[in-house]
Amino acid sequence: MRRSFSYIQIIARIASPLIASIVTFLSLLPSSALSKPLTIFPFSDKILHLIAYVAVSFTVSIALIKVEDNLKLKDYLVCNLRRIIISLLAVFAMGLCIELVQPWFSRQRELLDLLFNGIGAVIGEFIAVFIFFFIQRRANVETDRL
Repeated sequence: MRRSFSYIQIIARIASPLIASIVTFLSLLPSSALSKPLTIFPFSDKILHLIAYVAVSFTVSIALIKVEDNLKLKDYLVCNLRRIIISLLAVFAMGLCIELVQPWFSRQRELLDLLFNGIGAVIGEFIAVFIFFFIQRRANVETDRL
């Protein structure tokens, strides 16, 4: 069972820096290059920030999470609390650094962007932790049946 999870984590360890790099690149493009696609509806820019940081946080969390057998949800969260906090802080720091350097790339700093980045990071983290927990739990049940 742990072997199948290690493959998922290897993929996440490869995907997370790639996704973070893509998000960083797109965040630092001059705003004139991105303005037309972002006028789909009001606040579509903020929704894109949210989606991007959900993706970054999700992959970082999967890459760092510790695989534990037969733990209850509370114990699982306590076991991974440090990893959860570290990945949330890392993704939030990435968003903060991008917002701070955007004026150097003909972009504007926006507190609302930072807020949506943070919300996306939290959502991605929780999705990853709970999905990984329930997949592990299901794999343990199926292993016990055999």
